Amino acid sequence: MHFSVTAHHGFPSHPTAYMTDDLPYIRKVLAGDANAYGILVQKYQRYIFSLCLRILKNREEAEEAAQDTFLKAYRKLDTFQQTAKLSTWLYKIAWNTALDKLRAEKKSLTAIAEPEKEKIADSNLRGPAEMLQYDQNAALVQRFISLLPENESLVLTLYYLHECSVEEITGITGFSVSNVKVILFRGRNSLRVQMESALKKEIKEML
Repeated sequence: MHFSVTAHHGFPSHPTAYMTDDLPYIRKVLAGDANAYGILVQKYQRYIFSLCLRILKNREEAEEAAQDTFLKAYRKLDTFQQTAKLSTWLYKIAWNTALDKLRAEKKSLTAIAEPEKEKIADSNLRGPAEMLQYDQNAALVQRFISLLPENESLVLTLYYLHECSVEEITGITGFSVSNVKVILFRGRNSLRVQMESALKKEIKEML
């Protein structure tokens, strides 16, 4: 079975609007309705492609990884725990698929390694909605996130743009909870510095 995943420009502002009421479609697929799976692919292809692109840095390779993700998910759908979020399950498959593709091409994976352990309080982390309100422009946040170190870019993408929880990111990446918090804390600070620097530059050019 082949699934067509097309490259997308930009990132949808409110992913949670697309991540509800999946169970009826999942049950239809398991009952033999392949068309129902096509609906799920349409709902999630932008998010899966976006994550693969963050890892692979190549649109064609990201499309291939996204297609492989949906094919693997289709074949393993009977193993999906229906009490969990389909989005998180798909992200985990996409994460592993993209990393396998990197390994196959012998590209460096050092940038996706976990940082040194460090205790970060939950109060130091902004929630996705709060972070987007901080800038009021999801597209701009996305652009600056792409400039961060690899592991920060990937984890912040999952947390702020895909609205995954720390626990969900841990399940997707295999990183520990404490290290996900470290990456988020450091990445948020780096993101703030970049955004403030860009704002100062814009103000200076206006004067």
